[in-house]
Amino acid sequence: MLFVLYFRILKAPKRTPLLPAALLGISKFAHLVNVDFFKDLLSTLRTLIAREDADSETAESEDAEDVPAVDELASIRHRLLCIVTAFELLSGQGMLLLSYIPERI
Repeated sequence: MLFVLYFRILKAPKRTPLLPAALLGISKFAHLVNVDFFKDLLSTLRTLIAREDADSETAESEDAEDVPAVDELASIRHRLLCIVTAFELLSGQGMLLLSYIPERI
């Protein structure tokens, strides 16, 4: 049930303050994630990174200051957590699947 909650948070259409906690939870319990969910989960993480990147680019165009805004720092943190989560997933049983996943990771 915990992974269902994590996946719902990741797939939420809007940014939620629970996203960092869900990413940390998936990273912590990556060794328990079923292999059947890896492709979908990695695709979702890639989508989250792209969405955060697009959000930060629009924020940069609005703010021309040298000091990064709080939202920009949160966006960077979210992207880094997505990358760490993907590496945690792939470091265990996901290493065997790398040759079978034809898409870009």
